[in-house]
Amino acid sequence: MSGIFDDEQLEERPRRSAVGFLSTMSTLFGMTGALGIIPALLSFLIVGAPGAINQPATAALYLSVLSYPFICFASISSAWAAHRNENDMLARGLICLPCINFIVGWLAYFYIQTYMGGKFTG
Repeated sequence: MSGIFDDEQLEERPRRSAVGFLSTMSTLFGMTGALGIIPALLSFLIVGAPGAINQPATAALYLSVLSYPFICFASISSAWAAHRNENDMLARGLICLPCINFIVGWLAYFYIQTYMGGKFTG
């Protein structure tokens, strides 16, 4: 008997929504990761001033900018690998890892601007 409560249809629906979410986020993070390569290559300028690396906010901003492209591409590949192994919850969590870099980077940037007068050395 085929109906709206068919077991195969119920199992297929979350998998299709996971594919849509992973595809959208992969496109977004793939493009921003590719665009983030240039700031990552120039991130050494953040810690170029004497004593800049001793400031926690400056170090957090530096590491966030430097690692963002790598985290983007690693999260995309690991999320699709988890999806291939039918672990969709893990895949959804892994694809959102670049959000942590993004949030930490912006919080460090606003801290530097607000409390350190916009200077990386404090």
